[in-house]
Amino acid sequence: MKRDKIVLLADTHMKSWNPPPTLASLIDEAEIIVHAGDFTTEEVYEVLKEKELYAVHGNSDTSHLKNRLPEQITFSFKDITIGVVHQGQLHLNDLTGLGYLAKEMGVDVLVFGHAHRFMLEQLPHAILVCPGSPTMPRLSFPTCAELFIEGGTITIQERVVSPQACKSILLPAFTDNSKT
Repeated sequence: MKRDKIVLLADTHMKSWNPPPTLASLIDEAEIIVHAGDFTTEEVYEVLKEKELYAVHGNSDTSHLKNRLPEQITFSFKDITIGVVHQGQLHLNDLTGLGYLAKEMGVDVLVFGHAHRFMLEQLPHAILVCPGSPTMPRLSFPTCAELFIEGGTITIQERVVSPQACKSILLPAFTDNSKT
């Protein structure tokens, strides 16, 4: 049985289209791209919409993109309903608000952004996923996610797109400051 693949993105924050090679390959292989906002520029949006793209605007997008893209969307693919928002009701320590939003939207999967790090939560009524940021991670590695649908089963996998971690989590080299 064929696995249908959707690439999940958020917080790309790119001025021009120059993705890490791993991300470029994942996008080339995807049937659908979902972007949860913060493209930052129209150029990145225009490149991604060459594929089947479902997208919302984020807080850092240009005013043109904010006028062009909705704040939230839902769509169906292979009998799975997917919702997309940027911030939604995000609180980094508690995803309860996003869980309620998923329920209100009537979705099986809610893709959200703004956190800049991969997050995945299975609730009784929905899956919440933040794909992270492939270019500006926060306290994590640069990531996106892949969503697979096979026989009605949803699988979501984190994909690290670059070995370069967020500078905040890199520990400084040990230096001996003692005097001899």
